Formats: sequence, structure tokens, C-alpha cells
Amino acid sequence: LAPASHLCRDAPEGVQAPAFHAVDSAEVQAQHEVLPSPPQHTHQPVTGVSQPAVDKLLLQIEAEGIHQLAQQWQQQGAAATAAQLKAMGEAEAAALFTALGPAAIADLVKGSGPDFAPQMFMAMGADFSGGLLKHAGTDFAAGLFGALGIDFMTAGPDFASKLLKSLGVKYNVQMIKAGGTASATQLGQEMGLGFAAQLARGLGVVWMAQLTAALGGEFAAVFRATLSGKGA
Repeated sequence: LAPASHLCRDAPEGVQAPAFHAVDSAEVQAQHEVLPSPPQHTHQPVTGVSQPAVDKLLLQIEAEGIHQLAQQWQQQGAAATAAQLKAMGEAEAAALFTALGPAAIADLVKGSGPDFAPQMFMAMGADFSGGLLKHAGTDFAAGLFGALGIDFMTAGPDFASKLLKSLGVKYNVQMIKAGGTASATQLGQEMGLGFAAQLARGLGVVWMAQLTAALGGEFAAVFRATLSGKGA
């Protein structure tokens, strides 16, 4: 399959945007109870599974251009996009995200406005979002959050703390290290004191102590500085 960068071409005039499976309110409600997340030690993408919905959508994107999907997401809004991703399930949604890559996904949601990404993740919920990211792997998550940057923080510290805790300590350690100290430092500077303080309260002293101990060394120092809202 061509890299996402090769897919960014406009569709022929009159071609419809690639469509997700239509979702009604009853189906959204049924999707509220999502599948359990994979075991915490499994942080890399699962391959070799059947993903017909993803394959079909990727073929449409390849034929018509990723801009058509971006236009569809923008027109229907964050809540409807979240419902469609939930209808696909954690594994298939993760397969779509990883096939396109973190930069392309970030471009998709940022192109729909600064509030789209946080609204979409909040509509999916912390548990489903965490499950999706576990399937996608820590390298993908680090790349996505690095590309989204400050836009994602408008989801608020309460949601951010729930999402981080749903991912677990080990996943966060791998994700933070994959992103690097410079990325973590920049994040801390962008957060500011108020956001960082609320995030720290949401995570709790015990959980943060576990994460800091697991990070160790330079990364632990950066994490402490990040949650002080000062960066390194």
C-alpha cells in the first residue's frame, strides 16, 4: 500500500468521499461497551488479522485521495467521526490509523479545526481511545501526540489523566521514551502551570510515583518538570 504521503491527491470532480459504515444512534449506544483492551504488555500493532472494512477504506483513499476523507470528517464533525471509528472496533480503527501513519492522522484532524482532535477523542472515550492506541503501538502514539501538540490539550486535564491511566504505566514509559526528552520538555512548556497541576491531581501521587520510578534517570527528571508546567 502506498505511504500516506502518496495518497494526498485530490479526487476527480464529482467523486464521493470515502464513506464509513453508516452509524445510527442505537448502534452508537451498542458500541458504548467496547471490547477489553489487550494485555498491558502487548504494545505493538497486531498484524495478520482480517480487517475488511479498513482494507476497503484504504483502497478508496488510494483511489480518491486522502483529502476526500478529510473533507468528510470536517463536514460530519468530531462526534460522528468518533462514532464511526467506534463502530469499526479498536483493532480495525487502530489498523486504519497505523496504515495512514501518525502524521497523516494528525493532518486529518488538525485540518478540521483545533478542537476536532480533542472532541473526537473525548467522544470515543478514554477507554476506547486507550484501547485503540494500545493496538496501534507506542511509537505511533508518540508520533501522534507529538504531531498534535497543544491542540490535543483542549480535551482538558481530566480527560488526559483518564487516557494516560487507561494506557497503563508501562505503555506510558515506552511512549514517552519513544517521543524523546525534547518532545516531553516542549509538552511541559505548552501545558502551563494550571493544566499541569490539574493533570497531576487527576493522575494521583501514587500513579505518578510509579511512572517516575519506571522512567528513571533523565526521563524521570523531564517528567517531573513537565508536570510542574515548566518543561526541563
